[in-house]
Amino acid sequence: MKRTRIDRVFGVLLVLGFVLASSVSEAGFFDTVGKLVKERQQVSKSSRNVAAAVKTLYRERKSISAFAQSAATLVQAYKGIANKSAAASIPKLLDIANAIGTLVKEYGNLAPKTEKLYKGIKPDLEYLSALGGEEEQRQVSLGSSGRKIVLKTLSDGRIDKLAGANGWSRVWDSIKDNPMNVFRWGKLSDEYKYGKTEGQYVLKCAQIAFETESYLNAAKSSMTQLLGIRSEINSILNGNLDALLGMGNTINKIQGAAGSAELLGDTLDSAVNNLGTRFDQLNKIQEAYVRQHQEYVNKYGTSSRATAASTGSASGAGSAATPSTVETGTTSGIGTADLQSAMQMYQAAYQEYIRVTQDPDASQTARNKAINNLQKARNLVETLKANAGR
Repeated sequence: MKRTRIDRVFGVLLVLGFVLASSVSEAGFFDTVGKLVKERQQVSKSSRNVAAAVKTLYRERKSISAFAQSAATLVQAYKGIANKSAAASIPKLLDIANAIGTLVKEYGNLAPKTEKLYKGIKPDLEYLSALGGEEEQRQVSLGSSGRKIVLKTLSDGRIDKLAGANGWSRVWDSIKDNPMNVFRWGKLSDEYKYGKTEGQYVLKCAQIAFETESYLNAAKSSMTQLLGIRSEINSILNGNLDALLGMGNTINKIQGAAGSAELLGDTLDSAVNNLGTRFDQLNKIQEAYVRQHQEYVNKYGTSSRATAASTGSASGAGSAATPSTVETGTTSGIGTADLQSAMQMYQAAYQEYIRVTQDPDASQTARNKAINNLQKARNLVETLKANAGR
């Protein structure tokens, strides 16, 4: 009995020591943890909204790439007018007009969607940005010109600290739910790891949303001058007398817009590369969350306090799964699927698994079915990947 009491006291001291060690690395640590505990409902709401928005960004990545490609084409067209005499050539003007037309088309396809998206999550991004610190920015060099733009972001270091605070908020909740948990070091450790992983997920989503918005705003700024000369070029090509008489002035504007075209191309090229890197990072965090979630549910049967990553995969599940597969969790047809189809079914099974295990009213049968479907889908993906590598 004496040894048991000593072990319990030692466990408590370990918890307190770990908390204190974490808190000294960042001012206001306890305030941040307290805010996460007190405002869990708001944190959960903002987390879901931002994660859903990042799913939309993922689905629009092809539109972003097409926009970037159209800007690159325009830059190449501008290289064909190295001097004013060359610029007077109707074929050169036609190349630029066509390139600007394609650019405007791609911009018109993308801009309304992203503007609506960011308008919808503006309060959520502002809320998450204010957690545990002030707004962060970083400068990014673009292309060979070395020009820079400023990105609003969440640094990886801040993500790690805030995710840790989210872990400790789960620890406090666990102790509040059952004061005896203070003596269960293993339980508290699991709560911390689970909370930190889910915190990393949603904060990475917020990082992606912040940085992509900054890139798109910079691109929109570069578009202004290009949109201004598009109608003048078209007037020349259509034989408008006033436009033809003022061709010299229009050519000067075309020359002057070359810098905007180059900046737009560099901006979008950097945006596409950054977005790809960030989604790769998010996928790794998601995989870690799936493992942590499975381990937690296997031990404790539920993860009802999960908030940040409960919406599933931002980079795949939302875009690949149909409503019917998400609702039923089925993996029918799995035996004959190719790798792409198998990955889609795995993503759908994962989303259903998250939904069921987060539902306190779900039956154990439904939970077991979701777990089995997820495991089957994952095994198939791994098998097909292995076969493809032979």
